[in-house]
Amino acid sequence: MTKELLVCVNFRPFSGQPSCALRGSRELADWLEREIECRSLDVSVERIVCFGHCSIGPNVKVKGSDFVHEATREKLTAVLDDLTASSAG
Repeated sequence: MTKELLVCVNFRPFSGQPSCALRGSRELADWLEREIECRSLDVSVERIVCFGHCSIGPNVKVKGSDFVHEATREKLTAVLDDLTASSAG
């Protein structure tokens, strides 16, 4: 069963308000796709428009699980490590 990582890529360039895309979520989504492929995980990355947590973005969610707010490569590496371990068991 394929797990899903939902990545907010919302971009609000003229509002003066924060957005996940302005904080690097698109690059994180690209990086996640490469890491998932390297690890041969049964995980998909879905780019979505908004979770409503713009002030604490970038935001990523393992579908059916918790959010990762203020997502970084380091935080998402831990998520991928957990997904790798659960797929091995």
